Amino acid sequence: MADYVASARDILRETLDRLGFGELEIQEENAFGQPALQVTGKGAEALVGPEGDRLDDLQYLVNRLLSERLPDSPKIRVDAARHRTQQDEALLAGVKEAVEQVRASGKPVQLPPMNSYHRRIVHNALLKDKTILTWSPPEKQRMKQITLMPARKK
Repeated sequence: MADYVASARDILRETLDRLGFGELEIQEENAFGQPALQVTGKGAEALVGPEGDRLDDLQYLVNRLLSERLPDSPKIRVDAARHRTQQDEALLAGVKEAVEQVRASGKPVQLPPMNSYHRRIVHNALLKDKTILTWSPPEKQRMKQITLMPARKK
């Protein structure tokens, strides 16, 4: 992976050390087409927090510091104890069911409200599917619903 992943790893390592989690390991991964850092080891679950809030904060911090070092770097996904991975797999399983419902009925289906991270996963997962279109409202709300609809036949 590129230099920006190594920089993100260094930032995460320093952050974990300062927080007293120096014994945890960091592994580089590619998750859902995005570079990712996976934190593993005894106590990694403590980084997740209620509803994944601590993990969201840690990912935000890593990406903010990374963008200061390397302004053009893409966002890095930070996971701990495979929390995001399991959450994302469950999300995609639900999306797959909704896609099948759209195909069967020919009618649009609205997914539950999601943050931008989850919406990006859904949009990217269906990017190559020429039979389903995805749409999110342009408003600047944090939580938005994606509408899945059948692609019009030409």
